Amino acid sequence: MIAAAQNAVGARLPLQGYRVLDITTALAGPFASMFMSVLGAEVIKIGRTQDGARAPGRRFSGTSFQPSTDGYSQDVNINKKSILLDLKRPEAIEIVKRLARESDAVVENYRAGVLDRLGIGYEQLREIKRDIIMLAISSGGATGPDRDDRGYAAVFAALSGFSELMGYADGAPIEFRGQCDMVCGTFGAFALLAALTHRKLTGEGQFIDASNREMLSLFIGEVLSDYLVNRRSQRRDGNRHVAWTPNEVYRCAGDDRWISITVTNDDQWQGLAELVGGPRLADDERFADGFLRWKNRDDLDQEISAWTNTVSDVKAMNMLRAVGVPAAPVLHPPDALADSHLEARNWWRILEMGEDRTPHIMAGRAPWLLSKTPCEDYRPGSAPGTDTDSVLAEALKMSDSEIAQLREKGIIR
Repeated sequence: MIAAAQNAVGARLPLQGYRVLDITTALAGPFASMFMSVLGAEVIKIGRTQDGARAPGRRFSGTSFQPSTDGYSQDVNINKKSILLDLKRPEAIEIVKRLARESDAVVENYRAGVLDRLGIGYEQLREIKRDIIMLAISSGGATGPDRDDRGYAAVFAALSGFSELMGYADGAPIEFRGQCDMVCGTFGAFALLAALTHRKLTGEGQFIDASNREMLSLFIGEVLSDYLVNRRSQRRDGNRHVAWTPNEVYRCAGDDRWISITVTNDDQWQGLAELVGGPRLADDERFADGFLRWKNRDDLDQEISAWTNTVSDVKAMNMLRAVGVPAAPVLHPPDALADSHLEARNWWRILEMGEDRTPHIMAGRAPWLLSKTPCEDYRPGSAPGTDTDSVLAEALKMSDSEIAQLREKGIIR
């Protein structure tokens, strides 16, 4: 049973009282500011009037925003307010500056220098608010010869060296896409929290220069070290591990059902061998130790596949776990929605969207449980421009007539 999202009555969220301006596009930037909104900060997403409902970061398909069906936008824009400004107009830039003066942090992920050219870069906002914090996420960072290059997930994943390790030995590198943005957005959120803590202790704001290429390169540190020390260039090798064997997914009985199995020591191997092939396999000299199993991994995979093909993924998991072997079925999305473990941990959330209160399933609650600080304030992300009037009135104390004039001139929407 999926729980409805509810506010934590009387609970003060960790970032309650903070305000963050979200000047982001695509996924990495919105994902970073999403953590701020889930933790209780007031996050104001600034979009362009020229984009409106087609703004990047609303729908990858570019079609109009529909709150009841746009799962992507609802997940990354949860709890955020939305205003639309014509950022080509000086009056709109002035509004951004005024909002920055009333905010704690700004998150952006355009190409390096874009906000500077608009007049709302870090140094320009710092003249207005000395302790402002800006998190700038870009493909290669704010400095260096590639700073002006465009970069989406597939591009900066390739440049990081990460993509070279994804895929099979006899195939092309596999692009690592949306998950790259999410990884970088998570790192960015961590850095922003650190900067907020630093400001609380010292009163100092700062500029956070976050390079997607560098953040992804963190994941291949041992590969880079291996080359520096041994001049050995590791290559992609499917799901196989550099030391553990077996470490693979195997087809099971049923339609596109698979199981993931990992063996890290001889005791686990003995349990697996006895189950899969009995004494014949357990005593096979080709697999007598970890190195031999790794050396003869093609033969070993055939032995295991011959067994998994005859049983269901869940049955195989239960049998393997019973003998101490780490194993799990590869869940399809509908399987994850029905997963008893996630249900027991009250993971999924339902938000009621739009005037007809259409139910929308979130990806889940905050991915942590804080025993003293609940994070249970979930509200649907606003459709583009929904909060323009209320934000200008509440944050900048604009009158109804001032707001109406701005809209009449096309400066806001």
